[in-house]
Amino acid sequence: MVDKDHKRFMKGNRSINDVHQKFVEDCTKANIGPTSTFNLLKEFFGGYDVVGCTLNDVRNCSRDIKEKLKEVDVQMILNQMQEKKRICEGFFYKYQLSPDDNKLVSLFWSDAESRKHYHMFGDVVAFDTTYSTNRYRMVFGPFTGKDNHGCPIAFGAGFVSGENCDAFSWIFTVFVECMGVAPRIIITDQDWGMRLAIEKVSSGTRHRLCMWHIMSKLFEKIPKSISDREKFSKEFKAYVWSELLDPDEFDILWTSIVKKYGVEDHKWFKDMFAIRHLWIPAYFRYVPMGSLMRTTSFSESENSFVKSIIMPLMLKGIKLFDYYDSVITQKYVTDLAFEKQLASVYTDRMFRVVQELISEADKSCRMISMSTLEKIEVFKVSDARKKTFSVTYDIETESYDCECKLFERCGYLCIHLFFVFRKKDVNNILEKYVGNRWLKSELLKAVHGLTSDESAPDKDLLFI
Repeated sequence: MVDKDHKRFMKGNRSINDVHQKFVEDCTKANIGPTSTFNLLKEFFGGYDVVGCTLNDVRNCSRDIKEKLKEVDVQMILNQMQEKKRICEGFFYKYQLSPDDNKLVSLFWSDAESRKHYHMFGDVVAFDTTYSTNRYRMVFGPFTGKDNHGCPIAFGAGFVSGENCDAFSWIFTVFVECMGVAPRIIITDQDWGMRLAIEKVSSGTRHRLCMWHIMSKLFEKIPKSISDREKFSKEFKAYVWSELLDPDEFDILWTSIVKKYGVEDHKWFKDMFAIRHLWIPAYFRYVPMGSLMRTTSFSESENSFVKSIIMPLMLKGIKLFDYYDSVITQKYVTDLAFEKQLASVYTDRMFRVVQELISEADKSCRMISMSTLEKIEVFKVSDARKKTFSVTYDIETESYDCECKLFERCGYLCIHLFFVFRKKDVNNILEKYVGNRWLKSELLKAVHGLTSDESAPDKDLLFI
């Protein structure tokens, strides 16, 4: 009496057997939702009519699995970390329990590979908790940086139960304990608790605020009394994001634009100007690691982070780029010998950045004047933006310096210096002007010094 297409909905034809149970459990751990799980079952079995259950059955099963894991998932993740520590001595983790109810309030972990990367690339560290929290209302905070390819890299991560000074003090303290040395610079958003914690834990670390976080709020802070808010925003950002302004020039331009638009007494602009010495350009393109924490259990959260972020960054990122650098044949845009020199030492991604500067120096720069005072040569160089900068050359020490200070900020030379090198027929750039931050891995010098190699990790260790 039941239509053939509807028989699969009858109670007698629906059951969650061991196969279904195991499949739904595996999909739940992989953060695959019930609908996608059901569609996968349909593909595996060959049709909706032979799956043996309905979408609601899968949803109920997934709900029950999550409920079952709810009381034990924290212990599960601690057991996993203990096993990782047993397999590889270089794996580090630490947690904190509340004294009242013995619940987990803080957790930090880092594997041996990430600790090694910190000593190689951890001159500047970003700590960010702005993306989301997990179902336990614990804040996820990754410590990230940039590798020698200019790509994001993870040094470690943790959960804290609140965004206050005590919680951040704990995770910063454990991070330094894990790495053995504090970062030179740490970038955060404007969270007051972070600022107090950094001052408390590591007074020698320079704390800077990320301009990306600050400027992302600009448009909502612009008073509605300004008729052309788009124009104001464009002009204001042009000054703030300029890398060629010294502090005094920045102050003058800031003052002129806020007066021009009548916002000099606006609280936000006054507050931002007061802390301008703490600003730093967006050195990192942030990876929204925290968004992965919208998962259903604590154990799933950690595994989602490891499999979805650490694996691509470690294997597909650094390893793939290192291999690419070893086999690629560069194409040159000039006949300058130092272009070929830099191609042999810089990673491919960073060489392309430098190559654009060399090309611009070759095509767009021109000499305004050249003078010699005692043993100092001074070159006035105009660039494509019609700005003129002074490049000085000390003949005795063979030292070059450009007032744009790009080399000091970013670790690679500017178009003005490349132009002077071309004019002086420099074929080989001295090692001190090549730097060591963006070199190919086999030539890279560790920024913190390398620690003893603690049991190199098994590549599958992170993904248990």
